[in-house]
Amino acid sequence: MDFLQINVETQRGFVPVDEHMRVIDAKGNMVPLLYCIGDANGKLMLTHVVSAQGISVVEQLSGKDHVLNHLSVPAACFTHPEISMVGLNEVKVLILVICLYDCENIFFLIYNTL
Repeated sequence: MDFLQINVETQRGFVPVDEHMRVIDAKGNMVPLLYCIGDANGKLMLTHVVSAQGISVVEQLSGKDHVLNHLSVPAACFTHPEISMVGLNEVKVLILVICLYDCENIFFLIYNTL
């Protein structure tokens, strides 16, 4: 399939997709029946993410509304000792909390927990 014919422009080298892995064209519209999973969409370039994205697409094609929560996908760093992670890091949590709540109270809370 030629991306020029369907007017898809990559963003930083990745195919733009929505939360359902449906490809988005240059005008911001979904391209009917075209999905993109894995490294090509640039969401998370991990083997088990590709599998989860593929399952999400199959669920949608079978009529079920399914959105993959990329924050819930674990990751591992194969070093010695091994490191693993899942969810938000401390900086992202702090930004989220500041956006959701009163900044004055948040800084008081952070100062008192250090």
